[in-house]
Amino acid sequence: MPIDLLVYSVNCLNANQQHRIDESDEYFRDLCLRWNDGLKQAFASLPSPAWSLPPAQ
Repeated sequence: MPIDLLVYSVNCLNANQQHRIDESDEYFRDLCLRWNDGLKQAFASLPSPAWSLPPAQ
């Protein structure tokens, strides 16, 4: 951190927007929390692999 972001338009070498993202950036903190929650949900919803289940009787 920080992350410096430049936005360029198509076929243009001039940056139209500039933004610095640091630890206090509210959007970045919200994005991190949502990403973290999404990863937890994704892993929790994965099925167990066949080799980890007890053998069928």
